[in-house]
Amino acid sequence: MLNSADTSRTLHECLDTYLSSLPLPGRELTSADVEKGQDSKLSLIQGGAASVPVLLDRFSDPDFRIKDICYDLVLEIGNPAKDPLYGELGMRGPIMDIWIAAMLQHIGEESAMVRLWPYLRDPVDYVRHLTALALAFQILDSPATPPEELLAVLVDALGNEQTIEGTHFTIAGSALGCLTRLSGESFISPPRKIQFYNYEHFLYPPPLHPFPFAADYITKAEVEERWNIRRRIQAWVASRPHPKSPGNENLREWEK
Repeated sequence: MLNSADTSRTLHECLDTYLSSLPLPGRELTSADVEKGQDSKLSLIQGGAASVPVLLDRFSDPDFRIKDICYDLVLEIGNPAKDPLYGELGMRGPIMDIWIAAMLQHIGEESAMVRLWPYLRDPVDYVRHLTALALAFQILDSPATPPEELLAVLVDALGNEQTIEGTHFTIAGSALGCLTRLSGESFISPPRKIQFYNYEHFLYPPPLHPFPFAADYITKAEVEERWNIRRRIQAWVASRPHPKSPGNENLREWEK
């Protein structure tokens, strides 16, 4: 019988084998490679709870494709992943908490994303802004009025040209997409619909990721237009009601 260290090592080897069997650009594979990879994938899924930390370890990879594959595998594990995921919350840093909360929500823990609200006050821009994108992504089509704190962080994120977790999508572009969708307004000139490539136009197929990947109409815009976009958004924010964030008396109403 394998001890926990042996099990972990075996599952890491399975993951390496599976990842090396995927048809990525520049890679030549045989049918035997693919078959071995699929066997390794099955072993990871059957590994259940023991596979979860092994998969989470690979989220440190800068390649979004690796994160995406491991994300999907955790979701395929399903209910057996719940306990280890809860055990990992707070252990791997704020960005991993966003990924983990999204996984938990996908496998039936509807309140998991509420745990992320304190990260809207994180001193690190990347953490604060990705948290806002993840929370806004949950309510894109909700009739509820977005909380003021969330909108404030999304507006702040308009100035962040960093890309999201190894993709080519920018924080600023996705923040503008969220603000446009939540408001029902168009803040760019001339007005255009902003596409989400992992929501309605599936460049990335389901399951949904924690973060929205929106077409970027702000970072490539002229400086004057960037300021105009901000001014239009700030005017809209100033003209609307100001509900508070979850965690207070408005939490139940926001979750409806």
